[in-house]
Amino acid sequence: DFALWTDFEGDDYGDSTLGYPVIEGIEDMTGLADLLSFGFKVYEETIVYTLKLKRLDNFWNAPLGFSFPLIDIYIDLNNRYGAGSNLALNDRMVSFSDQDGWEYVVVINGWGARLYRPSMTGGVFKVSSLECKKVSNNEIEVIVPRNVVRGNPFNWGYGVLAMGYSRFSMKDPPSPMRVDTNPNENNFTSPYGQESSPVVDIIVHNGQSQNDILNVGGSRKKITIPMLRANQ
Repeated sequence: DFALWTDFEGDDYGDSTLGYPVIEGIEDMTGLADLLSFGFKVYEETIVYTLKLKRLDNFWNAPLGFSFPLIDIYIDLNNRYGAGSNLALNDRMVSFSDQDGWEYVVVINGWGARLYRPSMTGGVFKVSSLECKKVSNNEIEVIVPRNVVRGNPFNWGYGVLAMGYSRFSMKDPPSPMRVDTNPNENNFTSPYGQESSPVVDIIVHNGQSQNDILNVGGSRKKITIPMLRANQ
């Protein structure tokens, strides 16, 4: 059994103003955080999540074979008002609706994949590291044991965010590259600077618009990410 959602190529610009970092020796950065699809396959003992991006370059020599993207997969187990956390991880500057609170988040970069849960104090705690591998020149697989996250994955909601990884940050969970007005190798650029969310790309259901969701013009208006659901 499997589920799959696809996304337009070339929409890796966040709120429509984000420009990629300027990194010496790399002429073209576009596509490095461009999500093309998200899906999963369910097996007896595991759930295998798959992510396709336009590119998975490895100019920082990360052990998993890709360097730039930082990807969050938020998982809502029950679709209940008031259950789970509505806020995305620190520095993402996005949230989820009251019905789409998440109980788990998978965080992926070229140095590993990790599973977290919200804590009672408002932060998160790490549940476990996860097996993650680059299976083609533009596809990643992450394996979640079903005895760790229990239930029916086809009944869950998924919020999928792509960002750039801030490789100089020592935070856990890993932090995204920030946004600033001046281009350099450590941040995205936008005329709105740090008012802009660092989320570069998301995947939405057919009929929903990424531009409508993310393009709030640096106004600090609340950005609410809709969950993907296999039964919709």
